[in-house]
Amino acid sequence: MTDKKLITDRFSKSFSTYDDNAFIQNIMASNLIKFVTLNNFNSIFEVGCGTGILTRYIKTFFLYTNYTANDIVQESKKYVQKIIKDVTFVCGDIEQVKIDKKFDLIISNACLQWCNNLNATIIKLVNMLNKNGILAISIFGQKNLCEIKQLLNVSLNYPKVADIINNVDNCKTIYVGKEIKKIYFDNPIDIIKHFKQTGVNGIAPIKFTKTTLKEFEIKYKKLFIENGKCYITYNPIYVVLKKEK
Repeated sequence: MTDKKLITDRFSKSFSTYDDNAFIQNIMASNLIKFVTLNNFNSIFEVGCGTGILTRYIKTFFLYTNYTANDIVQESKKYVQKIIKDVTFVCGDIEQVKIDKKFDLIISNACLQWCNNLNATIIKLVNMLNKNGILAISIFGQKNLCEIKQLLNVSLNYPKVADIINNVDNCKTIYVGKEIKKIYFDNPIDIIKHFKQTGVNGIAPIKFTKTTLKEFEIKYKKLFIENGKCYITYNPIYVVLKKEK
């Protein structure tokens, strides 16, 4: 079970450094927009808007009348309001919040992997779509941060593509894709800093001592290095569904 209080705390603390360090999340947002074949919607709901990385792409590439955004961190509201002034902001855990509205597009970038029950959340979001509405999500797959799982035995319960698309029976699959992306750093300590600056350290409350940090650094350099650089693996998944009933 993911600790939502820890997630909220870590992401809140990372907001000021997030945009400059969320390399993969920005790539994912850019890609996700391209996989949505329509660009004109009456109502859009963004799940996990954070600092507004995806929001900027939404404003640039989509036409819309009503825009609603959600995030578990209240501070997110002021970030998205700078991008879309008339946003309706709903603060809360997407697994818990109740929204009595229907949308033509529900879109989420690099967020839903934090759900304790992804299947139930996907069904919930599909039920919030109007007929012919689009659900477009990017999420991380099973090979995500595999180096950290191997060394520290810490990982989220990352899904397979099939876990997402086979979960609903009233949708047509418009697009499915996945990638493996490696991000390179000078040393393992920079990777730990990267996690802190993007809130990814919300996976678990790991605390290093000087000894365990040094051990981690030595093992990491031995196992996960290419051309003198240490790397971390990200595994983006993209799914776009259209509600048919």
